[in-house]
Amino acid sequence: MELFNEDAIHQANYCAQRSHGNTLRNLVLRYANQGVLVQQTVQIGQSADNVTRNFTLENSEIAHMDTHGLFVTPWWDGAPSHGFPRSRIYDIVIRGNEFHHLGFRTDLDDPIGVKFQFADRLRFEDNYVHDVAHNGVQFPIRLWLPS
Repeated sequence: MELFNEDAIHQANYCAQRSHGNTLRNLVLRYANQGVLVQQTVQIGQSADNVTRNFTLENSEIAHMDTHGLFVTPWWDGAPSHGFPRSRIYDIVIRGNEFHHLGFRTDLDDPIGVKFQFADRLRFEDNYVHDVAHNGVQFPIRLWLPS
């Protein structure tokens, strides 16, 4: 799959949505703004089952993306401040992939190859990340603001 103006693969769940057990395997993704986006937005009071869990990306090549090759991000009102005790994206496996030539045409200030916001129960193994404009793989820490 190639030549997309935005995301080659876009899995974005909102407050009343969920994804369980999605697997992406043996893909070649090229020439898009972003390779794979996995997002879960939540609100206080919604079902605890509205999560993204058991997502797998394996044996794939993601290359020549303007920004991220893979971006995994849970989000909520007021994030990244207090609000949820755990991530709403968990049990993720990223295995045997090649990520390269990423972030060289981004409009963002963080041209990162692979980014995991608030990683929770993540396996990142046997991947090859190279030729990235800034950080190859980033695991940003939680930014808990004082109350």
